[in-house]
Parts: sequence; C-alpha cells; structure tokens
Amino acid sequence: MSARFLPARWTTMAAAAVLGLAMATGATAPAWAAAPANDDFANAEAHASAFGTSGSTAEATIESGEDNTTPCKSFPNDTVTRTVWYGLTPTVSGNVQVDSAGSNFDTIIDIYTGSAVNALTNIACNDDGLGGGGASTVTFAATASTTYWIRLGGYRNLGRPEIFGSYNLNVTPLNPDLTVAVTDSADPIALAGGNLTYTTTVTNNGTAATGVSVATTLSGSAAAIVSTSTTQGSCSTSAPVVTCTIGSLAPFASATTTVTVTPTATGTLTATSVAPLTETDANSADNTDAESTTVNNGLGCTITGTNGNDTLNGTNGADVICGLGGDDTINGGNNNDTIYAGAGDDTIDGGNGDDVLYGGDGDDGMGGGNGADYLYGEAGNDTNYGETLLGSLLYLFDNGNDHIYGGPGNDDLDGQNGNDTLVDTNGTDTMSGSLGNDTIDVQDGTGGDTANGGLGNDTCTTDVGDTTSSC
Repeated sequence: MSARFLPARWTTMAAAAVLGLAMATGATAPAWAAAPANDDFANAEAHASAFGTSGSTAEATIESGEDNTTPCKSFPNDTVTRTVWYGLTPTVSGNVQVDSAGSNFDTIIDIYTGSAVNALTNIACNDDGLGGGGASTVTFAATASTTYWIRLGGYRNLGRPEIFGSYNLNVTPLNPDLTVAVTDSADPIALAGGNLTYTTTVTNNGTAATGVSVATTLSGSAAAIVSTSTTQGSCSTSAPVVTCTIGSLAPFASATTTVTVTPTATGTLTATSVAPLTETDANSADNTDAESTTVNNGLGCTITGTNGNDTLNGTNGADVICGLGGDDTINGGNNNDTIYAGAGDDTIDGGNGDDVLYGGDGDDGMGGGNGADYLYGEAGNDTNYGETLLGSLLYLFDNGNDHIYGGPGNDDLDGQNGNDTLVDTNGTDTMSGSLGNDTIDVQDGTGGDTANGGLGNDTCTTDVGDTTSSC
C-alpha cells in the first residue's frame, strides 16, 4: 500500500477521499446491487492473449474459501478486499505484464496457478509498482497452455474502511502479438460486376515486432489480380500469392494491405492471409485469417471473355456479353444486347437493336449502332467514334434516340443521329449531339468542357468557362 507507515496510513486514506479516489465507509453493499460477473473464481473471465478491460469493484466480494491475504502486504493486518478474477491461458510461452494503470483506487494484483479457489499457489503479486496513486504492475514468466489466474482487489487494513472503485486492467505479453483480419469489398459479387478488393489488417497487440510481412493467397474460383497496395512497405505478386513486406510494427500499431482482383468464373473465391514475423508471437493462432466470397452470374452473362485481349461476337439473340479484363473487341450483333466490357481499353459496337453498353475501366471506344441505345463510358477517357474506318461509317447510321453517360475521365462522345441525351459531369469532356434534338449536360462545377449541339433544337447545360455551340 502507498505510504504504509502508521499515522501516514490514515493521512493517505483521508487524502484519497479528498482527491475523489473511491473509498467505502465500511458498510456493506445494498442487497439489490449486483456483483460483477467475474466476482468469483469459478466465473473468471477467460482470455488466451493480450487484453485490456475495465470495471468496478464497488459490488465485488471475497468469496468463501478465498485467501484474502497477499505476499505483497506491508503489515500483518493488511488484507485484500472486493476482488475480481481473470484467467489467462497463453498459446505460447513468454513473459507477461499485468498492470492496473488508470485505476482510481489503491489496487493489489495477485497471479495464481491452481484449480480451485481454496487451493491456489501465488506466483507473483504487486501493490504499488506504478508509483503514485497506488496502481500495480507485475511481470511473470508464462508457460504455454497453463492457466494463470489474475486477481485484482483493493487494500484494507484491519478496522479501517475498504478501498474500492473503478479499475483498468491491462495484460500485455512481453512478446509481439500479431492479429490478422481479412475483409472483402462485396459478397456476393456478380461475374463482370466490377472488381473485388480484399483488405488485410495486421495489428500488433504486444511488444515491438520486426520482419513482419503479409502473404495473401487466392484459391477457389478463378480470378485475376489487378492491383495491390500496402500502407507500409511494398508488395510483390507471384500469382496466386501477393506478399507485402511490412517491416517493423510498434506496440498497438497496425498496417493494411489490399489485393484487388477481377473474378473470371463463378463459384467461391477465398483470400487467405498470414503474417509471419521474426520474433515468437505471443498467440500465433490469430496470425492468419481468410475471407470467402461468392461469385455468381447475377448479370446473366451468356458470352464471357477472359482477362486477356478477347474478340467476342454476339448472336442474333439478345446477348449478355461480359468481356472481363483485357483490351477486348466486342460486337453485339443483332437484337437487344447488353455488353459489360470490363477493365481495359475496349472497342465496343452494340450493333442493331436497342443496346446497353458499359465501358468499364479504361479508355474505351463505344458505339451503340442502330437502335435506341444506352452507353455508359464509366472510368477512363472514352470516345464513341470508331477507331476504324468501318466503325466510323457504321456510326453514321445510328438513328436511335441514345442515352450516353461519360463517367470519370476526359471523354469525347457523339450522339450521332436521333434525339439523344448526353451527360458527363466528370473530367474535361467534349459532347456532340450531331443530328436531332439533343440534350447535353456537362455541368461539373468547373470550366473546360465542350458542348456542341449540332443540327436540331438542342439544349446544353454548362458551367462558366465551358465552350458551347449550336445550343
């Protein structure tokens, strides 16, 4: 106990009351007050690794058979009162530190082994190891798979009031203690429905760790790795494994890695991450984690490409063509088709019919062809002028009332014939209505865009600094 010399004992306790440190008057707790859930040894709160917790001993008790003394007492009449219990069963051997820093009363911490409250062996204890305020700290050598009982209570000198209050309990292995958690950005995800990102967070709950890395392995249904990143260090890819070198992690620090993929087949895709380190981990059981994602055919793909550069041709039916990755050439053919080009610099021709085209990421060339088409350029610098002479000639016969949406990037889009709606509110864009009564919207809050209505009665929505003509 703090200031344990006789008259100073009472001075210390009086000062504690003045400072607001919790102290009882010796009266028992009201009958209606509930004791903490871990008041008794048999209900000790179990843990396998580092943890921090808080609570109150105001309604705690000394149970029948519990030794209310401690080897750490300063005087023969000192006792321990109002105790709570925790169990620690580490998975690896190493030193463990237990402290009550931040508690608002004079604590005592005892560490025991044994199987019953009346048959325990005290292996370590501490009263005022953290100095002023009476907080305690104790370090002991723990053996893997052995259960250690941590008891926290307050001081009481015979004939004087009990001391109790709010406590913090911090249990920290004197080894690194990494934990790994993996999450996915979507589940389920549709084939050709965009990219999927797995995020791995590695956190160190122990002492400083060195030589930390994170290896993420993909398994299950097929997927192509698109990109990787890390908040610390660097990553390398040797499919299906991405390894990110983290380096050192300070106590309670964390690092995050990402692996972005394009699913190329339906089924279940799993990312498993493991984080090795140089030192012995205090709890190696949580150094790995996995996340599984269902990949379905929610978009109804009838023709599917690969992550390479594909040429995909539709049929005379209503096709759903999914290009996936790569620089693809996709022709819808006849009928009302839906085309998901996916990532890459794609060339897309809807053909005859009322088509819906999604460019995906990349600098795409898109044309709806005949019919009332919807074109979504999405990310990248897109154009709907054909890149070949044949493509340019075909677009001259686009007589439908088209809806064209540019998306992020600097796009150059042309409605051709028909009463078209062209919208692009991202980037520095050129939008042309050509023939027909067109509606053009390039209003994105900044200047630099060009809106050309062409022939017909056209309406243009622009910003100051944009260039307009025939609107």
